Amino acid sequence: MGKLRFTFDVKLCYLSLFIAVMLALLLPAHALAQDFKDSLTIRYVTGRYNSELVPGESETVFMEIANTSDDPTSNILFTSDAPEDWAIEFNPQEIEVLSAGSYQTVEISITAPQNVEKGDYSVIVIADSDVGRRVMSIFFRVEKGNSIWVWVGSALGALVIAIFVVIFKRFGRD
Repeated sequence: MGKLRFTFDVKLCYLSLFIAVMLALLLPAHALAQDFKDSLTIRYVTGRYNSELVPGESETVFMEIANTSDDPTSNILFTSDAPEDWAIEFNPQEIEVLSAGSYQTVEISITAPQNVEKGDYSVIVIADSDVGRRVMSIFFRVEKGNSIWVWVGSALGALVIAIFVVIFKRFGRD
């Protein structure tokens, strides 16, 4: 009797699973997924994932904002969250209306301060609209021009050459 009960429970378990799967497949779509009206997307289109910045010089990158929904999106305002003292400018700063199925390219001018340290940095671009917010990160690498070690290495190289010239003149053939 115990063995018969065990096989009956397994069959009941398979039957329950089958019913649950069939109900999930046959229920209306609104019960399975949310209906998103907003299809505003932003993407980085400059081509390089990690751009280099020179301190004090402006770098221009581009992003594309697209509206893939069936309704226009309005009042799109661009802002950023960048490291302290970085200058970020958008052209255009704001898009009043982006028609359904259209896109627009936005120019972003980024300037790192003159005294920024060498390293990797992230600038967060924010697009706020009537229907929601989209956020994207752009990564930059700052490489300082000449550091103290370039000058130290150059001085050591000149010193080694001078020593060889002195040794050659002093102990060389006449």
